[in-house]
Amino acid sequence: MESSRTGWNPVMLELFAGRGVPAWVMAGAASIRAQEPIIPVQVDEVVFPVAWLLDRIGPGVTLTKAGYLPTAVVRDALTSGVADPIASGQRELDVWEVSTLRTLCTTSRLLRRAKGMLTVTKLGRRLASDPTALWWHLADSLPIEADPFSRHQAGLELLSHLVPMTDDEATPSEFRPAADLDRERRLKEALGMCWAFADGRPVGPQWTDTSGALRLLGLSTKHSMPRGRAPVGEAAAIAFARAALTRPAVPVPDQTSRGPVDALEVLVSLDGTDPGVWRRLVVPESISLGRLHGVLQGAMGWTDSHLHMFRVGDRMIGPVDLDLGEPTDDEAEVTLGSVGRPGTSIGYEYDFGDSWEHRIEVLRALAGYSGPTPAVVAGERACPPEDVGGIGGHEQLCAVLAGHADRVGIDPDQAAEMVTWAPTGYDPSRFDADEANARIALALSDNELTRLQRAIEQR
Repeated sequence: MESSRTGWNPVMLELFAGRGVPAWVMAGAASIRAQEPIIPVQVDEVVFPVAWLLDRIGPGVTLTKAGYLPTAVVRDALTSGVADPIASGQRELDVWEVSTLRTLCTTSRLLRRAKGMLTVTKLGRRLASDPTALWWHLADSLPIEADPFSRHQAGLELLSHLVPMTDDEATPSEFRPAADLDRERRLKEALGMCWAFADGRPVGPQWTDTSGALRLLGLSTKHSMPRGRAPVGEAAAIAFARAALTRPAVPVPDQTSRGPVDALEVLVSLDGTDPGVWRRLVVPESISLGRLHGVLQGAMGWTDSHLHMFRVGDRMIGPVDLDLGEPTDDEAEVTLGSVGRPGTSIGYEYDFGDSWEHRIEVLRALAGYSGPTPAVVAGERACPPEDVGGIGGHEQLCAVLAGHADRVGIDPDQAAEMVTWAPTGYDPSRFDADEANARIALALSDNELTRLQRAIEQR
């Protein structure tokens, strides 16, 4: 399968190059790509610790001089089932469940510390009364590490939860559950393949904040639960891990600049679509075509799963490793402003199999633009699903979804297969500018887990 490698960590990609890949990694990747919708399982049990803390903090709690939760909150956690009552003390630092819980809630923007107080955010107040929305938000917020190496480990740990242990993997231990030991073995194997020679660090499944969060939520399935808490099973762990790996891994960072900058307003149209699929964007004049590629992927709704290329007249511009047997300029070295001025058009082709041809029309220059950029300001209709078969395949799918299969010569059995194949909830008429801008920000971020996910998806 062809892949777009621009900006990816080559050491990470090596894991998924097909040589020596652990079977559980490939099984987890297949699970991520599964078409069936993600159904949250045992929602109340999973979110219980977070919902408890949001309720306990209420209008606010005064922290100790050292910045920790007061002992009264810790004592309540020990008696409520959030933490194990046999903890060695009643300070936040003595009870891992409490310290992990606060870390998870603050990094996921549910709690905020200010002026010696810990308070529930507006987001936290809204989600506290909606367990299912809270479940999805927590999945969206993982992993919670800032360090890229730990985020890589956390991503692989989430992946490992998608694949049940086999009987021949179980290694009994007098002190620890076999599944815990074998999960560590899996992680050590995968981490060693990816990063042992990348930065010289010792490789092993060290504790991460995400590890603690999964255990706190009951999703490390073999860990015993504190008294009073219902056990959370493997199905819940699989559903949550899959949600974390298929939805945005962290709150989407703001990658836009807020002027004043010299910008260009452009109209991007997907050739051959009727009704038309188009986006109007404002982008910096100085943006490279390489970064513009990421903007276009997010704006349209593509997944960056195939090769791409720009055309300016007879000139081809693309990734530095794009080899088509013809001269190609490096897209990282060419700015939009240098090849596009108001009134000109640039071609952009994505997926050389389905051949999605886009026309980028430069509408006007915006000197000293003070709004967010790059950003979608208008648009219509969803872009086609990946690998649908080009314009013809997209037209057939749209007709089938509209109930007009007979008009395009599709028999009922084939129509049923196409409906099953289509992405869950796909609506050709739907477009949301906020969602498009969130995808742009994620595409332009340096989120290492996102790149890990993309590498997995190429398999």
